[in-house]
Amino acid sequence: MNTKPKSYLNQMLSQLPNGCVATSIWLKSLGISNDLQQSYKRNGWLKSIGKGAFVKYNDEATAEGAIYTLQKQLNLKVHIGASSALTIHNYEHFTVLSFFPTQLFTADNIKLPKWFMDNFIKNAKNPTKTQNGFFKTSLFSTDVGIKTIEQKGLELQISTPERAFLEELYIAPEYINFSSIYQMLELAVNLQPELLQELLENCNSIKVKRLFLYMAENILHEWFDYLNLNKINLGSGKRVISKGGKLDKKYNIVIEDLDSI
Repeated sequence: MNTKPKSYLNQMLSQLPNGCVATSIWLKSLGISNDLQQSYKRNGWLKSIGKGAFVKYNDEATAEGAIYTLQKQLNLKVHIGASSALTIHNYEHFTVLSFFPTQLFTADNIKLPKWFMDNFIKNAKNPTKTQNGFFKTSLFSTDVGIKTIEQKGLELQISTPERAFLEELYIAPEYINFSSIYQMLELAVNLQPELLQELLENCNSIKVKRLFLYMAENILHEWFDYLNLNKINLGSGKRVISKGGKLDKKYNIVIEDLDSI
């Protein structure tokens, strides 16, 4: 191998954090052609984990590293949300009932690559392994409430606690029960009312908005008083959250008593 391919290899190895995936698109941006990628694979410097996806010869891809690759190399709008985000924000004591170890959210029109789905969502190589969660949703009209933080040495995009609580209510009760969300919300004394207001105004789920405001008003944190409910579209008609529950006339939802859920 001449000096130029070696320099490409060294550049790739130095720029790819441990646990991350090298996509074919990214490798090409470094000057590493398809033929050269296959040469690196044959020589044992890269390992394939699917079409167009490699890891370093002495490394294994992690969920965080794969998400970093989606965000940084492929520029996909995918973020860590719901229970996963709340765990990162130190609400982990009450997220143990969450079904998925990593919960990812994208817009409805986003398609994640097959190598990611096979290795980190479907777990094709190990079907008995606990799967990660992937939710395609139009819950919000904007990217408000998503921030970049460092997690395990990688800069990852995740939901703020304010957005994560609304995402939790969106996937409840199938993936987390209402009582867990309510208990977490009781501890959320420092939520930002300005951000919550913007999120609630941009949230497309009537059920989620009514549930959040119903819980928040019962808890009565100081930030609730700063919300302007007149600017939040709560729709019309009754929503049945819990069969056999009681009707809350203000938010027009049928739900069990908060003390019993």
